[in-house]
Amino acid sequence: DALFCAGHCLERGLHGCEPDLERAAEMYQVSAEGGHTAAMWRLAELLEFGRGLPQDEVAAVRWYRQSAEAGNVQAMSGLGLMLEDGRGCDRNDSEALRWHLAAAEQGQALSQYCAACCLAEGRGVERDEGAAERWLKLSAEAGFGPALRRLRGEANAQDHDDGEEAEVDGFLGEQAEGSGGDDASDLASLAERLARQMQGLDEEEVATMLDELLADVPDLLSSGTGDAIAAW
Repeated sequence: DALFCAGHCLERGLHGCEPDLERAAEMYQVSAEGGHTAAMWRLAELLEFGRGLPQDEVAAVRWYRQSAEAGNVQAMSGLGLMLEDGRGCDRNDSEALRWHLAAAEQGQALSQYCAACCLAEGRGVERDEGAAERWLKLSAEAGFGPALRRLRGEANAQDHDDGEEAEVDGFLGEQAEGSGGDDASDLASLAERLARQMQGLDEEEVATMLDELLADVPDLLSSGTGDAIAAW
């Protein structure tokens, strides 16, 4: 879709285009209204954070939902986060978990982590520590920083042997070696979403976690960008 391509280039400053979020939003809007699912996802995220157009969480939820229902994995994750927080919609833990699981089953590491948290805490479903551990490990294996830290913390708390801690640290090392992305706008969006999940942490702890996230998980963004490019 030419309009989506134009919006993508304008959002990210690709192929000689200067970054222009307002024009990108316009392109995504027209493309989304024409049924382009990746454009729906990108428009939803711009609306969620007020980038390039006024913030409108209700409209963001609507576009996330349309894109998610059409099968866009990134939109499934975004919708799940909005439902968890009750932003732009009524809070609905069970529906949030349903969308996170849908995305998790397709390898979305952020939603694998969120599903693990919901299952461990019994949010939207009865507690299921076995399923929570399974999703947490899958997210960690994908290199998702918060899952790695949580898994390492659980290993430390339970005094597991050095071999298990070395395995978790190995995930961290492999992810650090693989870092190389620089898509700042999507990283900031992901970081902001996660910050809203970090209630109870002080500002310094949140800042530290977000700094580590920016270093640890560029692959999440490249996968989202890859989905969008594939949709062209």
